[in-house]
Amino acid sequence: MSRYAPLFHLAVSHEFFEAGRIRGLTLAPTKTSAHAIANLGLLYRADRPGGSVFYDRDRPDGIRLACADPEQALVLEFAGFSGDPDFGFYTDRSPGTLSSIFVFRNGRPPDGLTERLHETEHASAADVSDFDERAYRREHRRAVPPDFLVRIRIGGESTPLEELVAAPRRYSIAFAAASSFWKYYLIGAHPAEAYRIGGAPGIAEFSERPAESLADATPVRTFVSDRAIALRERYAAVPQLRAGDLSEDRLLIRHLPVAAADCRTSAAADNNGAFVSELYVNF
Repeated sequence: MSRYAPLFHLAVSHEFFEAGRIRGLTLAPTKTSAHAIANLGLLYRADRPGGSVFYDRDRPDGIRLACADPEQALVLEFAGFSGDPDFGFYTDRSPGTLSSIFVFRNGRPPDGLTERLHETEHASAADVSDFDERAYRREHRRAVPPDFLVRIRIGGESTPLEELVAAPRRYSIAFAAASSFWKYYLIGAHPAEAYRIGGAPGIAEFSERPAESLADATPVRTFVSDRAIALRERYAAVPQLRAGDLSEDRLLIRHLPVAAADCRTSAAADNNGAFVSELYVNF
């Protein structure tokens, strides 16, 4: 019976989700890499935060031979699927077109046994590369392209195989949540009443803006956050609608609606071009 030992582990997280775990994530070798893994006597196992590659301790010749050329590295590629059509909306700096995609590569100095696969704390626009979607679909016979690709180079001028054998590497990817200004439209609000939005310390402060009208000419009062707020699957605090001054404070709505991935628009807040989440409140 063969004895398998870990070679490296891939761990993926996203700050949009509680505990960082992407719900429904699938990370698997691409077609070419799956063949290479099988031919080299390796083993891939997916797990909830990513996946791991193991080598056969009793038959290491295949992987050693593949990494023996000092000028040619072995490249193993993995495709990541979030399983969520809104992934691009709640992910910061997500590719804007079908011709680009997040592509992560190793080769940076590790922090102990962990190596981050992007330069900054989270994946950014610097990690987006051109992507031939048609070629990918032809090769893999998939109608949906991946949300990101991971390319691990072993040997050559990259990470030596012996380093991974001696101390398995943990490669990490961390996605940041996209942010948006929150804009509340109060429909049916009394024009002379003093309203304010609060009750969510640490999220943002809200200020009233000039009154507007909806498409059907309905007048509305508007409130906008003073800064962009990172999207979350669940928020620790929820804004409230209050009325009156501090001496006669009245709670009108305990839980105002909060921004979700599907309510961002490209409208600008104060002409800075940031995304805005438009939230409508009926009295």
